[in-house]
Parts: sequence; structure tokens; C-alpha cells
Amino acid sequence: FQYLDVAASRDAGSRQLTLSVVNRDPERALATRVALHGGRASGKMTGHEVNGAHPDVINTPEQPGQISVRRFEQRVRGDDFDITFPPHSFTVLELDLAGH
Repeated sequence: FQYLDVAASRDAGSRQLTLSVVNRDPERALATRVALHGGRASGKMTGHEVNGAHPDVINTPEQPGQISVRRFEQRVRGDDFDITFPPHSFTVLELDLAGH
């Protein structure tokens, strides 16, 4: 089966693209090239990564920080960009597309 599970949505009004990516590989980070077929990135991409030390951890009252969200930014321009998805992670990417 494929390790990356990806869904995409685009808001035509604001030209924002949102990608939801799950890396189901429990051990390997996956370096990926995202191709924007018919679109062009126009600047800053914001990412939100949900992850923990290993796939079986859960947050509990005694250990509330086992799973956390890491926010990051990356400059993106053009019709593709590279990104690495950490093992056993869920990542949401938000970026604006250039107008025609």
C-alpha cells in the first residue's frame, strides 16, 4: 500500500490550497516533491504537523504532551516544491496560489 495518504482542497475565492498528508510509514521520513498541476505557489506555505515519539503514544492527564502540533513555515514558488514528511505524522499544508 502507499505510505502517503493525501487529500487536497482549493478555495477558488481566496486561491488557497490545503493539503492533508498522513505518512503511514512507522519508521521512515518520506522526502516528497509536490507538483501543483495547473497551479503556481506564490510565497509562504504554513504547515501544521501532528506527531509523537512513536505511533502508539497517546496524551493522558499524567503525560499531556506525548502528541503535539508543530507549526512551521516554508517559502514556496513555482509549480512544485519539496517537503519531507516525518514518520507516522499527520500534516496540513496551507499555501496561496498565484493568480492568472
